[in-house]
Amino acid sequence: MNSDEFVNDSNPYRQIDDAEVIARDESKTPFILVWLSLLSYIVACMLPLEFEDIDKPGVWAIILGIFVPMAWIPNPLFFIGWVLALVRNYTLAIAFALVACIWSIAVVFSGDFEGPAQIFWVSSKAILLIACFTGIHHQNEP
Repeated sequence: MNSDEFVNDSNPYRQIDDAEVIARDESKTPFILVWLSLLSYIVACMLPLEFEDIDKPGVWAIILGIFVPMAWIPNPLFFIGWVLALVRNYTLAIAFALVACIWSIAVVFSGDFEGPAQIFWVSSKAILLIACFTGIHHQNEP
C-alpha cells in the first residue's frame, strides 16, 4: 500500500476524500429573476392604467380589484408563488405562478383596460414563472 492512500487515517469513519466533495455552484439567476418579478409588479402599480377614459395608477386597480375577486385572484397567487420561489420551493411555486400568469392574461384580454400597467402586471407573473423553471433547472444540474 502506498502512503498516499491513507492521507487521513485517524478517522476510521471517513468514507470519501475531501477532494471528492464538490461544492455546488449556486446560480444567482433564479434569485435575480424572482426579485425582478417583484420589481415588475411594483412598476405596474406605479404606471397609469386607463379604464373607461379615466387614468389612474395601477395600484388603484389592485385596491379596487379586491371588490372584483375574479380579476383580483392573480395577485395573491403571485405573492404565494413569489414567497415559495424565494425559499427555493420552485416546484410548488410553478403551480401558483402558472395559474397567476394564465389568469392575469385572461383578465387583461377580457377587460376594458388599457395602458402600460397591465403589461408589467402580466410580465411580473411571467418572469416569476421563468424564474421557477430556471431554479428547477439549476437544482437538477449535476
